[in-house]
Amino acid sequence: MIEIGKYNELRILSKTEAGLNLTDGDKLVILPYQYVPNGVEIGDNINVFVFVQKDGRLTGTTQKAYAEVGDFAFLKVVSDGDDGVFMDLGIDKDVYVPDREQKGQCKKAINMWFTCI
Repeated sequence: MIEIGKYNELRILSKTEAGLNLTDGDKLVILPYQYVPNGVEIGDNINVFVFVQKDGRLTGTTQKAYAEVGDFAFLKVVSDGDDGVFMDLGIDKDVYVPDREQKGQCKKAINMWFTCI
């Protein structure tokens, strides 16, 4: 079972124009080519951090996230809006935290302790 917001050991299933298709035997995750390490082959296993794109696609990265789901981490607010903030997770995809899930007021350029849920 793929765990979103965590590292998963997945098998390389195939290549596409966008990247490698990875699987746990049930679901597919796309690993964009920019994150594919040298020397991996179809059939190899690879450890990737899995997150969900805006369009609902499961995507992987080999970048090192500062935290996984369930972790307590000190993250920087990189962008704030009317209804939430984006926090730097250490990967190319920032994590969105809506106002209703914030315990305090988050503003841009502020570092805050954050529990990943």
